[in-house]
Order: sequence, then structure tokens, then C-alpha cells
Amino acid sequence: MIEVEKNNTGSIRFVNCSFWGPCNQIAKIAGTGTVGFGDCTFVQWGGKNGDIPAIQAQSGTVLIRGCEFRQDRPQIRLGEGVERAIITENLFTGSQRIVNQSGGNVQLGFNVSN
Repeated sequence: MIEVEKNNTGSIRFVNCSFWGPCNQIAKIAGTGTVGFGDCTFVQWGGKNGDIPAIQAQSGTVLIRGCEFRQDRPQIRLGEGVERAIITENLFTGSQRIVNQSGGNVQLGFNVSN
């Protein structure tokens, strides 16, 4: 699991990475910096009940583009402290499950589910 703590102010990028489990969650993001996932594959997450999203962003800026979520479970949760987010061109197994609690500028589009 990746954990970006609240003191992060920088830029972190994960590109062409595969995240295998089993694990409760792929990433928990906080801070005021930017965290990006590009062309990544997420395989196992969700905890025992399957209700924990793969990526949970509490604050900052988040980019999730061109990734594949390979379980039919919640994929992304954007908390109230997220200032900006772009979630585009991702593949979701099952239905798209993105929870957006952010009051910031969030752009969603061109995501595909089956």
C-alpha cells in the first residue's frame, strides 16, 4: 500500500506500475501536493467486506489516467479536502464506483466499465 502523509507538498508519480494484493487499499493520499497514477494496473483491494476503495484521496491534487481496475469493487474516493482531480481514460471491471465528496475542481471523463 502507498501512503502519502499530510506533510507532503511535492509531486509524486507512479507510471506503468502494477499493484497486486491481496491488500485492503492501494493508496491513501493526503497533503497539499500532487499524486498521479498513469497507465497502472490495480488488481486486489477492498478489505474483507470489499467496500474500501482502491484509491482514497483525502486532500491535495490527484491525477488518475489510463489505469485498469481489475476488481468489481469501489475504485476511487475523493474526500472534501481534494482541491483538484482528473480521472480519465480508465478501465473499470464492473460498474464505475467513484465517490466525489470534493468541493474542488474535479474532471471525470472517458472512463469505460463493463
